[in-house]
Amino acid sequence: MASENIKIDYKKVESDINSIKSSANDKIEVSGNNINQSASSILHDADGNFAGGTRIQLEIDKALCSSMSGMINELATAVSNVLQTFKQSDASMSKKMNKGKGKKK
Repeated sequence: MASENIKIDYKKVESDINSIKSSANDKIEVSGNNINQSASSILHDADGNFAGGTRIQLEIDKALCSSMSGMINELATAVSNVLQTFKQSDASMSKKMNKGKGKKK
């Protein structure tokens, strides 16, 4: 039975991870900025309980954006760690396979 080598382009995968992470964080930052602008606008235009309640909701939304950003960063770090493990395993396996090539029984 022939064994097939699976080649992983680690640089491409790392680049894709960083691109996704950057894009997601940019979108979250824009959302956070929009929330801030909405909060400022509402507080400027309204008063009383409506403004206070809306401000609290917008602060919750902003915290959610921040939390999502943190989760995306944690996920990207976890994927990068798995990728590093694959790299090390791949290098170790290649080394073992190359070691055994020169020997005959």
